[in-house]
Amino acid sequence: MLRMFNKGYYNCLDANIAMLAKNYDKSYHYLFGSYLYFDIRQNYKTLGLNILPYYEINKFQVLEQYHGFQINIIEYDKIHGAFNEFLFKYKTVVIETDVYNCRWSKLFKKSHNTHYLILTYKNKNECNCYDPYFLKDVFSVSLTSLYISGIICTVSGFHDIENKGAELCHLIVHIGKYKRVLQQKCIYTALANNLYNLDIKAEIEGEFDVNNIVVLRKLKQIADNRQCYKELLYEVSGKYGITFEKEYKILDDTYNEWLRFRMILLKSIYQNSLSEKTIEAILSGFKLIIEKELTFLQSLENKLTSLTRS
Repeated sequence: MLRMFNKGYYNCLDANIAMLAKNYDKSYHYLFGSYLYFDIRQNYKTLGLNILPYYEINKFQVLEQYHGFQINIIEYDKIHGAFNEFLFKYKTVVIETDVYNCRWSKLFKKSHNTHYLILTYKNKNECNCYDPYFLKDVFSVSLTSLYISGIICTVSGFHDIENKGAELCHLIVHIGKYKRVLQQKCIYTALANNLYNLDIKAEIEGEFDVNNIVVLRKLKQIADNRQCYKELLYEVSGKYGITFEKEYKILDDTYNEWLRFRMILLKSIYQNSLSEKTIEAILSGFKLIIEKELTFLQSLENKLTSLTRS
């Protein structure tokens, strides 16, 4: 049996990866190397769809390059008729599913979103199911009742990391990308335009529920990503013997600012109104976030660059 593990601020895929890594006694935190990033665009009607919480990265590739995992990724369609044999062979797999079909979830039959689960072999008819994102306990599920929508991931072994220090360059690259985004005035303009044209009803997917409001989910994700990045810095600090006290403080401050931004919007959505005074308060806080995160990025970039040269 696997040991359940999750932090309250991990997304579902990260929760599964973290749980697997913990059970293999491996680290995984360089997954969060791009998690500081956010951007705001104006291509869609809703603010929620315009908020981009982080760069898309191949998380499994990061696990292989910087944490020594050997990973197999298989499309479910290729083994559809032989999944039980596949599970028996590999014992533990991560599957892609749809939260709409997860009966233990609050979003069961309410919302379609990609979700991930860990399965382990039990017998020819059943498997053990772990959902560290939603649940604290393992449960049994029949193989016929499973809905698998896409990829299946297995860990086949581990290898030594060849290029020591490459993970620092990985972090520095993403810091540079994020700095360039924050230095563009268009990100502030995009937020302002989105707020002044906000259609509150358009932000809600399905029933009126806080979990169905797109913009609130995105803002919570951005805030939580600051917590993830703080864990990453703990990893770097322990490995290289460098302190990040100033950087931890800024991450805590910006985490709280993002949650404050979210709370203001939440109240406005429940009141079905967003006044000009409220918008100005949000934009003022947003400027503060940008200033603090640019300070953070410059300080962190300097420290990590000095490590690569030592």
